[in-house]
Amino acid sequence: MNLLSPITMPEEVSLLSEAGADEFYAGLHDKKSAERLGPLYIGTNRSDYEFQNLLSYRELESTCAQAASLGKRVYLTMNVMYPDRLMSIVKDQILRSIDSGVSAIIIGDPSIANWMQENKLPVETHVSCDATTLDRFGLLFWSKLGAKRVVLPRQMSLSEISSIVLEARKLEIDLEVFVFSGNCLNLDGCCNFQHGNIWVNKRSVGKFIGGKFSKQMASILPANARRSIIKHVSPGLPCACGYSVKPKGGGQAAIKASLMMERFLADHSLWFACGVCALYDLGRIGIRHAKQIGRTEFTRKKVKDAGFLRRMMEIARTAPDRDTYIRLAQTRYEETYGEPCLPRQCLFAGYHRDGDILNFHRGR
Repeated sequence: MNLLSPITMPEEVSLLSEAGADEFYAGLHDKKSAERLGPLYIGTNRSDYEFQNLLSYRELESTCAQAASLGKRVYLTMNVMYPDRLMSIVKDQILRSIDSGVSAIIIGDPSIANWMQENKLPVETHVSCDATTLDRFGLLFWSKLGAKRVVLPRQMSLSEISSIVLEARKLEIDLEVFVFSGNCLNLDGCCNFQHGNIWVNKRSVGKFIGGKFSKQMASILPANARRSIIKHVSPGLPCACGYSVKPKGGGQAAIKASLMMERFLADHSLWFACGVCALYDLGRIGIRHAKQIGRTEFTRKKVKDAGFLRRMMEIARTAPDRDTYIRLAQTRYEETYGEPCLPRQCLFAGYHRDGDILNFHRGR
């Protein structure tokens, strides 16, 4: 199984590769377009702020060259549904990125996939989780547009993933699954919030985490210090601003669901989700690509996560049975991160030894 890791600086290529990454993905912040269009510019990916992206084509070219020297590939994230006013910018960025050495464009807009196919661009089309491909009909749709890989939404259960593996194989489409991820209470692709809204009019954030130097310096901060700084200078995700959640209708089930949602919005620890326990099963049903989320993380954390995931992939491959692997996975997580493995943070339901308590992701 290949490990796909996030890159925000060229210097991270060798570090992540040594930790176990097989391939890389990145975004590119188009600073000139952002300055020219102002509030009309929504970015060319859903996390289009400086600290989450490479900052120039020179950085992208360097990243691709370093990856190629190691026999590895780089994919560019461009997963927004684009309005007409951005189409020329988007197409230009794709063409310049191909010249810089990227091997695939991760897209969510069918019109971009169609344009890439019609122009026979020398780059693969990968479909973002934000395209919400849930079944064989979605796979067939993207196959006709030339897609070579589909990233599945985080909310799909193991049984749902298993049900489309054979169809993907028939269509010669690879499937990619999140295994170490930011959590989300919405279905991928069915949300109208733009992640970049977190940082609107927050110049202090830009000074702290914008640009190459700041990212390098901040990468040495302990995780709790970084979270504390971000918490004080950011208003938070617009979809999780501590809303009051009221049950619709009566009954204990509705009341319980509303309380769980309020707890989710209030407890920032729930924004992390781990699917490492599922690696054993994912490998055996034919999933070839596992994705590590973390473009918002700093270098040290990315490298630590990549190393942990690579070790667990090797253990999953050689483990004598499923139960033995799951016990090892939860123990190794606690040893690596010095914190308990919590059932509410499971990306996939039903794996935790203490039961499935507050899982917004994948049903049984």
